[in-house]
Amino acid sequence: MSSTLKTYDIAIVIDFGTTASGFKILNLNGLEPNPDYTYDYDSGSDSIFYHKYTPKDEKEPSTLQYRIFSNKYYHGREADYQSVATSFFGNYASEIKLWIDGPAKKDLPEMPYNTTLLKLISDYLRVIRKDAHKSTPKMFPTCTDSSRYRYCMAAPTMWSEKSKNIMREAAIIAGFITKYDKPERLLIIDEVVAAALYAEHMSPGIILTNGSLYMVCDAGGGTVDLATFEKDDSPGMNGLKEVTVGAGSSCGSVYLDFRFKGVLQGQGKAIHAQDYKITAFGDYLKPYFDITDAMKECPMLNSPKTTYDSVDFGSNTFDGIPLDEIRINVFDPVVTQVLEMMKKQFAQIGDRNVDAMFITGGFGRSPYLQRRIKDTFGDRINEFKVIGNGHMAVIEGAALFCASPRPIAQRILRRTYGIKICSPDDRSKKDTESEKDKFHVYIRKGEPVKEDTWVTKSMIWKHNTLPIISLYTYDDNDDDQIPEFPTAKDIELVAIFNTRFKLDAKKDNPETMIMKIRFGLDKIEVKVEIADRNFEYITVWDISGEKNTRLYSEPNPPFSVIMKKMFLIEWMAEYFL
Repeated sequence: MSSTLKTYDIAIVIDFGTTASGFKILNLNGLEPNPDYTYDYDSGSDSIFYHKYTPKDEKEPSTLQYRIFSNKYYHGREADYQSVATSFFGNYASEIKLWIDGPAKKDLPEMPYNTTLLKLISDYLRVIRKDAHKSTPKMFPTCTDSSRYRYCMAAPTMWSEKSKNIMREAAIIAGFITKYDKPERLLIIDEVVAAALYAEHMSPGIILTNGSLYMVCDAGGGTVDLATFEKDDSPGMNGLKEVTVGAGSSCGSVYLDFRFKGVLQGQGKAIHAQDYKITAFGDYLKPYFDITDAMKECPMLNSPKTTYDSVDFGSNTFDGIPLDEIRINVFDPVVTQVLEMMKKQFAQIGDRNVDAMFITGGFGRSPYLQRRIKDTFGDRINEFKVIGNGHMAVIEGAALFCASPRPIAQRILRRTYGIKICSPDDRSKKDTESEKDKFHVYIRKGEPVKEDTWVTKSMIWKHNTLPIISLYTYDDNDDDQIPEFPTAKDIELVAIFNTRFKLDAKKDNPETMIMKIRFGLDKIEVKVEIADRNFEYITVWDISGEKNTRLYSEPNPPFSVIMKKMFLIEWMAEYFL
């Protein structure tokens, strides 16, 4: 990736969050900033980070308000205002991100009439793109060519490749990139990886040496992502090793809001008449809730007069609802999901303890979540740290990755990869299974893969019987029972490889073909060795949804092939000139 940095002058990092969004502009190649432009930035040796947030370092709400009978729409705080002021003349959209890959869609607000998820996302991203592209030349007057901009987004660990492709398609519609751009122009990385980079960056007091183990819990508004990393300071490295399969689930703080609404409904109270109580819950109870002395810090208990005068704040109740009932029905079901995911993380590292546990994200600031984690896993955590400004961890970590790439020395695969020795359209006769339908597992979910490691498989090649190899992924959770002949719904096509190599051997002679695959952070590289010759394929970007056939090239062809090409060129020159 470091070589790619020279191609671009600016990196725009986008944080499209469940509850709030923002962006950050990075100066990658030492552009001279405009001294007369007023902005907040962190100056480093290689970059300037420009923060585009609202006052108090808060991001814009991820909300939209569409005007009825009009193409006009508002976003963020203006959308929130318009949804109240003109509620009968518009359609309001919130928590949009949860619709991408959220399993509990029954809990989500209704999608605005006559719209689609892709439109909602692209409309919001379009606002960010216009603002970022307007700000950049003002900050750096010499950088007016937007083709010199690259972009980075972070995606929840739980998202499928299909969900990531929705974001890529929305970015195309919004005008960030075109479908003809190289996939590397829009980088999509896991949120938990970005959070890990920021957490380590913000914790100089915690000494992590080579081999140190630390877990990151990025608890946001919509999703909670978990992963465990090992510090890798081996010679020539300053990177991370993933040592567990990253986990994610829809159990962020908005699900506390959903469950609190359920409590109100259970009391027979109409939700539309209780909006002010839901807002008071989010502003005054949720950020401070606990069942210990931490509740003494809660403003609603210490300040009887608040902006919500019609809400009854009792010493141990919220509008007449006992706090313990709120704990049981609202907080515990959500927090328990986080603890269960964390339990699985610890199970993957055996009897090892973690040297540090980093908590990031807006939900990560919850004192109740923090205490439950300490009570449950405290004996396995050497140091526990809640990252300050943790709601900004994902965008700040993604910015660090763009500005100064650090190698992910080892990844744990989150999907199983396998091949079929045929094209996707080449199927055997109905109700029969043949070798061409068989799914050959290449590498399994959960296996560690190093950046410089090639995974090899050998197979017998014949010119007429092995013309195409298709690479697929298998995403089922029951990875121990991978079907030998999966259905089309079980697997997803990644890429197709043309293997009609022009060899000097006779067509009917079998050859041993060695296929090598290297799985990177967001790309797959493929090479083939056959008949003492080496072929390479164009890089497959595993998040770009490419389904076309990859053609091969031969970097070092044998002398006989070079002579044939020279003869062909000479013959064509004589024939056509």
